[in-house]
Amino acid sequence: MGLLLVKKMTDNWILEDANRLLNNIFIFDHPWDMEACSIPRQFHEKIEWDSPFNDDDEWTFMLSRFRFCETLTQAFLITNDEKYIVKVKELLLDFITNTNIEENSKLYRSIDAALRAMHILKSIPHLKLTIEEKKKIEKFLENQLFYLSNCDNPFLRVSNWGAITDSAALSLSFYFEKKLSFDNKSYSQIENRLINNLEMSIYDDGYHFEMSPMYHVEVLLALLQLIEIKRINKNDYSLDKIEEYALKLSKMLIYTMKNNYKIFNQGDSDDTSLVDLMTYISFILNSPFLKSIARDKLPSYFSQADQEKYKKINKEKIFNESVSLIESGNFYLRNRDLTTHFRCGFIASGHCHNDILHFDVVKNGIDILVDSGRYTYTEKPLRTVLKQAVSHNTIVINDEDCLNPVDSWKFYNSISYDNKNIVEKNGISFVEGVNFSYNKLNNSIIKRSILQIEDNMIFIIDKISSSQKVKINRYFHFDNKGKTTLEENKVTYALNEFKCYLNILDDDTLEMINTPYSRKYNEIEEKKTLRTEIYEADTLKVSMLYFDNDLEIEDHPVYHGATNEILDKNIARAFSIKSKEEINILIQSEINTLGVSTIYSKNIEGFGNILVKKDNQIVRLK
Repeated sequence: MGLLLVKKMTDNWILEDANRLLNNIFIFDHPWDMEACSIPRQFHEKIEWDSPFNDDDEWTFMLSRFRFCETLTQAFLITNDEKYIVKVKELLLDFITNTNIEENSKLYRSIDAALRAMHILKSIPHLKLTIEEKKKIEKFLENQLFYLSNCDNPFLRVSNWGAITDSAALSLSFYFEKKLSFDNKSYSQIENRLINNLEMSIYDDGYHFEMSPMYHVEVLLALLQLIEIKRINKNDYSLDKIEEYALKLSKMLIYTMKNNYKIFNQGDSDDTSLVDLMTYISFILNSPFLKSIARDKLPSYFSQADQEKYKKINKEKIFNESVSLIESGNFYLRNRDLTTHFRCGFIASGHCHNDILHFDVVKNGIDILVDSGRYTYTEKPLRTVLKQAVSHNTIVINDEDCLNPVDSWKFYNSISYDNKNIVEKNGISFVEGVNFSYNKLNNSIIKRSILQIEDNMIFIIDKISSSQKVKINRYFHFDNKGKTTLEENKVTYALNEFKCYLNILDDDTLEMINTPYSRKYNEIEEKKTLRTEIYEADTLKVSMLYFDNDLEIEDHPVYHGATNEILDKNIARAFSIKSKEEINILIQSEINTLGVSTIYSKNIEGFGNILVKKDNQIVRLK
């Protein structure tokens, strides 16, 4: 039985959770729970299916999705103890008997009804139902089928809700194939609606438009469960198109993962590992590429036949290449054990945050610069703060958020941007993006470039252009597992033996502040954030992240080749970096058009915007 997997879902962990459920104690700490809550809640007498917890209706929605069916069924398969499937029946029949979901908006949202139905369908083959129990449950599911089949509106046609709803409706159709006389025409009507949703909501580059790896996975899981439920019911209807989309979404998770095999905490997402998820996915889709980061064995609750089938799937080499996702605006620069994620693209739905020109850095599997997370969906000030630019490694002008979140789900303004593919030459990676959104607020334009030299150093190059002097703040959010300290213009981040350094190569005012950090929904911590500040009209700012404290960094003037005049530092900068070898960097934000000429600085001369001299070779990235 292919049920969802999590990193810590050993037999003991499953049984611990299942034994809590026997006593009506509910915890939602599955890594792919949309709205997790690790605080246990026990119902002593009757279960109040529509009651909120911690003033958050999302807890009620989680309860109504019936993931407990999955945990209890897994416990039965591990132990062969029927008390677990007896509990599944007890909870299911209690819900059916004691709730009037049609009259309760908290229990009758399409997304919750869909997830509930799919969890029930995957448990039913193991429940040993009496005739009366089966009749009652199937009547309930039949009503859910007709409800979900008729859920259709512009929101559902493009959102993750629609993909999950249609997947569940089609799954229920497969289950009721004979009883309700479903045929290929009936299936195709629902499938076409699902495919239309996927065509509109998934970019050509494979990323779901809501720009949240968490909800990208939720759509993917709905498709995979649909494929699995079809197989469980031995239906011969072809889902080739759905399987193509499932594979496309799955591969995207490999392309966009950190080098510790976790998703980036982008938009409304949590700090979550892909390892066990890929074990399940590679099994369902029979994919050696996806198995590259998966476990060698399936969990023990899978059948022996499934174990043998999984064993025959080969493992491919782990993907570790740079990826440009132009349409979704996500760029992943990879050099050996260094990964930088750069964000410059469309910001659409409520699950998006204002992360324009944000970047994350992971080295040796260690998070260094991070996204601040999501924490909650309730209308609290912290929800708004975590969606704003100030909670990301980006730039803010005049304390104004260029998108200005209105509430948990909407922005007041729209984004205007430009991006380009990653350029890679001789172990050097370069990517660039422009944020035009401040132009209508204060006549400012921000261009950010990321220059990554092998796995040794990263230059962050920011050109801010404005018609008047403006206040410029840059934010650098450090993960809180290590110790972050500021001394003069240099930040040190240390975790055990690992150290990295951020050098601000400008005369900005620097301040280390405490800011909120949410690795997981409903959990909040603090982290250290460097905030730089300066008032300028037109300026070029350069910062350098590196890992060798013995590096010597020198700032040099840049000269116009024809006139030998020194160029303004707000136009051109040059640096030499000395360690085992010397590297020279030449940066020019705008090329002089008064006459053809090179520019030069210490040990480097050339023509272009971004030049790197390494191993006595000059590489032009732009």
